[in-house]
Amino acid sequence: MVLTLLTSMQWFYGPLWGSTLLLCDKRQVQRRGEPKRCLKWADVHARQLELLEVLRRNAMHPAVGEVHVIVGEAEPVQRFLRQLPWYQRRGHAMVHLAEVRKRPSFRTYMEYISRHLTGRTVVLTNQDIFLDDGWRGLAQRLPASTAYFVSRYHRRVAYDAHHSVAAGEALRYFNASDLPPSGAASGWLTPRRATAAADVGKRLCDMTTSSFRMWQRSLCSTLNFGSYDAYVLRLPTPLSAPVLDVFDFPQNAWGGENVFLYILQRALQLRVTNPCLALQAVHLHCELPTTFGARIVGDQRLGKKLVATTVQKKLRALGLEREAMRPEDIGKLTLNITDSLD
Repeated sequence: MVLTLLTSMQWFYGPLWGSTLLLCDKRQVQRRGEPKRCLKWADVHARQLELLEVLRRNAMHPAVGEVHVIVGEAEPVQRFLRQLPWYQRRGHAMVHLAEVRKRPSFRTYMEYISRHLTGRTVVLTNQDIFLDDGWRGLAQRLPASTAYFVSRYHRRVAYDAHHSVAAGEALRYFNASDLPPSGAASGWLTPRRATAAADVGKRLCDMTTSSFRMWQRSLCSTLNFGSYDAYVLRLPTPLSAPVLDVFDFPQNAWGGENVFLYILQRALQLRVTNPCLALQAVHLHCELPTTFGARIVGDQRLGKKLVATTVQKKLRALGLEREAMRPEDIGKLTLNITDSLD
């Protein structure tokens, strides 16, 4: 048995996600040291390459049998993927695009699993998470009535995106010269003016640098404050519409993964652990890193208390909220890290 991976991918060249980009005009100057207030197309292109690399790594992982990707517009993504050798070789048989013309919520994923993937061991990942070591054989080893919430790793990752760059040029989304130069944590492994075609797309993302130190408590360590980026579960039967409605909140809500944990424990009665010492999931996000200032890409995030309060109200209506818990505490739910898959 192999794993089924479910994820999403922002496609910045379509109306769903493209409309959320706050792009700089020629008059706006970004001064050194200031927080970003707008985006340059060069950085958007680089982020798209990063997300395509995550998809490639997950599709090629030996423990993964299928990858299902929630996208806003399937046709242009399919057209892009068909240009890539890894997709032509293996990906076309295992990568399935599901077009959902709205921002995905936790309900989007749970409804997809409930409709299409019942009985399978599913790994639900954030769009910039790829599986690394420890996942072989997991499909048949997940205990009944158990789910895993897995915290991430930050690593130094080198990858070759020259096929994706060539596809972007062929489909006229961008030129290689449009892409950003080397930076402290990300950029080219070779000079931008390199003439060898094979060198054009060699990229580096080093998330072990001090630039990403603010996220150290989100990693797989005893410092983790309750941040999870991959989830493993198996639904034996489809969920009812009222239960699915409990999951109807944005994936990027503050503390959203903690509320997700709360629902699985209360509504589905699952035992949940965080075996991130055994299951390694790597975060690849050097391009367009998350900012806490002005919203420059994506949805504005909802607060923990608002989401938790709404979820509790729905659980009470279903008779599943037997022990009251303060909404602010739901957004802080944590799991001890472990290396046990029992």
